[in-house]
Amino acid sequence: MYGPCSARENDIWYCNASDINDYMMYLQPQVTQDLANGIGTKYFSTYGDRIYVQQECISRAHKAPVGGALTQHQLDENDAMKGCREPVEWTFGALVNMFGIFQTYMIHWKLLSKGRQNNDIPFKQYMVCCLLYNCRVCASGGNNVSVFFDSKPPTLDEYLAFL
Repeated sequence: MYGPCSARENDIWYCNASDINDYMMYLQPQVTQDLANGIGTKYFSTYGDRIYVQQECISRAHKAPVGGALTQHQLDENDAMKGCREPVEWTFGALVNMFGIFQTYMIHWKLLSKGRQNNDIPFKQYMVCCLLYNCRVCASGGNNVSVFFDSKPPTLDEYLAFL
């Protein structure tokens, strides 16, 4: 998680301000070395909208070259990734529904934010609620997102030990 930041900023601003690409490369030192040596390697990346700039650890949908077309593989990959984006958003809705305080904050954050000056309290509360939500998911053995991705969460003890 990155923040607190003004709710007036867009996703690109958050991406640049957080240095997420550099941080993910830092967490994968072998990737940096392999890329420098021209070795193709698999590594972790995050997937963003078409608006994002393609970077080492930020992937995005394939875009057809000027006057060209996407390959069938690229079209299939775009379709597959599009289907993965929606379930990731389910967690944000679950958080707002689980912690009613955010139903009010979500409406007023944009109205109350002025420039880059923020009230830290809602952001800190949000981080605590994320922690509690993750604990609940771990303790109950998963949620609709883990079912969709067929990925079992860690146990609560494993999750808390990681923190």
